[in-house]
Amino acid sequence: MQLYGIIMATLESLKPVSGEHSIKEAVITFFLATKIIDPLSYESLIETKFKEKFQSFSPIRQVQVIFANPHKPEPETRMVEDNGFKFVSFKDGKVKNVIQGINEANRYFFSFHSLLYSNWEDFKTFVIECARDIEEVQGGQYVVAYSLGYTDEFCWNDVDYDANLLFTKEKQVPTEFFTSKQFDYNLNAENNSKNQCFDRISVRVGNKMDQKFISINHNITFVIDEKPIRLNDIIINPNFLENLDFAHNSNKDRLKGILSKEVCTKIRL
Repeated sequence: MQLYGIIMATLESLKPVSGEHSIKEAVITFFLATKIIDPLSYESLIETKFKEKFQSFSPIRQVQVIFANPHKPEPETRMVEDNGFKFVSFKDGKVKNVIQGINEANRYFFSFHSLLYSNWEDFKTFVIECARDIEEVQGGQYVVAYSLGYTDEFCWNDVDYDANLLFTKEKQVPTEFFTSKQFDYNLNAENNSKNQCFDRISVRVGNKMDQKFISINHNITFVIDEKPIRLNDIIINPNFLENLDFAHNSNKDRLKGILSKEVCTKIRL
């Protein structure tokens, strides 16, 4: 009991970013087969389907730097107007939810972010409802892959950082987690289980504002092997919902395989 009391007292120095849990952000992303046409047309949602859900809409613009003339050292700059869009909602002065539609050089996607995460079922329902509304603006958006990602963060408010209290030794956690006070660990793997997917995890321990911070980023991506599927058809597909639940449960298993039992209890995992 005395040892347990010492551990709990020490773990008081560990602060999950969201108080009762450690989830800083959850995001579901739909990767598209083609570019998002006329991103500004999605602004119409702020006065209709998103009127009660979001408070702001803004276009996403990108400044391109072009070295067009080899004899002229000064580059030319060009503003790209159709880079995408962003919806933002707020709660008590904090950003709650974000939806983005992004056109990158070789990648196009819709992403749905929760920055005040409460629970999985609410987040999943929110994304499906908003994705249906997004699809109605233009229609014909085809999906080639989709993913679920979580970012968990902690800070350690004590000079004496002890990795033995933070990470578990029961599973195959790299020894560097315990021997180094700063590291950036990344693992990318193909998961060949029933739900074939690509699994990526990043664990980082570093210093920020005179405090130790711990960040765990976990992402699972499902690639559609056959021809692209319409967004509207994806979100009602039982296999899609099953894969999302699989990714959510895999995230919890990942955390349990990395964090100590005491930390898992602290964040109600």
